[in-house]
Amino acid sequence: MTREEVFFEVLKNRDGEVIEYGKVYEIINEIYDDFESRVCKNCFYYFEETCVCDESPLVTEIVDENYGCNKFKRKRDESIQI
Repeated sequence: MTREEVFFEVLKNRDGEVIEYGKVYEIINEIYDDFESRVCKNCFYYFEETCVCDESPLVTEIVDENYGCNKFKRKRDESIQI
């Protein structure tokens, strides 16, 4: 479900128009922003166009920085060790 579909389903009024309901609108945006940022360029394992996570199917392959996999770890995560 896209961000727009969620807005329409959760935030629509009786006439089917989408209305910004403050905190709910912010939370939906925050969730989708986080999900959409889980791409290789933001991943701890992205190094010089290559995925270096040995648990990822992308390891040793040249990857697009805008792609992401389910082994994503944020670069700022201090607990990750390579």
